[in-house]
Amino acid sequence: MKKIVFFTLLLCLQARADIFGEDNRREVLLDAPLKVQEIARSVGAFVANENINFDTYQLSGYKLQKKYFNFCSDESFAHQQSIANCSGALISEDLYLTAAHCIGEYSEQEETCKNYSVVFDYQNKTFDQKEYSVTKDDVYRCKKVVYVDAGENFFPRDVAVIQLDRKVKNRKPLKLSNRKPLLNELIYMIGFPLGISQKYVEPSPVLEVKENKASFRHQLDTFSVNSGSPIFDEDHNILGVLVRGTGTNFKKDPHKKCNRWGRNKIEEGYGAANFSNLIDLDLIKGIKK
Repeated sequence: MKKIVFFTLLLCLQARADIFGEDNRREVLLDAPLKVQEIARSVGAFVANENINFDTYQLSGYKLQKKYFNFCSDESFAHQQSIANCSGALISEDLYLTAAHCIGEYSEQEETCKNYSVVFDYQNKTFDQKEYSVTKDDVYRCKKVVYVDAGENFFPRDVAVIQLDRKVKNRKPLKLSNRKPLLNELIYMIGFPLGISQKYVEPSPVLEVKENKASFRHQLDTFSVNSGSPIFDEDHNILGVLVRGTGTNFKKDPHKKCNRWGRNKIEEGYGAANFSNLIDLDLIKGIKK
């Protein structure tokens, strides 16, 4: 798969929103509560195989300060690389939950699966970390797409489950909530905004529950490649799957020849997530057999 495909996929992702108010994205291993750090071990990045060296397990991508992204050097996380192409969560020993648009239309899914892997522990261990490597036990190739629930143009439903090439070692599958979200309840998210290393987004309230669209709105700081990010309730169960949003990924600084993260006033814009109770895990386990 050529690198230009990476950009095409990244830019077409529907989960495009902004920073709402203050930037609430935090490095998991450096700034997140211990329970969130534990949960985050089972949140994996969907990464193109061409961005993984399968001999050394070094990860490579595009620096935010270079070429297309052209981030200002003083912007948050500007020194990091964009490596991931989507986000998702381990929900059984070999099943990975993400957004359906991450794997494309039906005719594209087999090719996408062949060219992508799920990578765990793509995280910052220091604030100034610039390079990323993992181990063989952190990387799992996509074996097949076993479940898709998606509407036309991936709206309003947009969820998918991928089977990995083997059972995941030393990581606990995350629990899916069997209920719908409640208005104003606090939720948090873990994922890979714009493809950079894993970030924890601090709690924010549910803004609106849309029963007819099997989704809810929120103002968690959200960007492309957060697509598929699990959204958790206060009991650390997956309450939703991030699927879309409003806003831009980045905007040009009017005073400099570089870009800054997209921002919105707190009263404007939103991100949207499908209910996790769309997923019947027992049914999907039966399908994969």
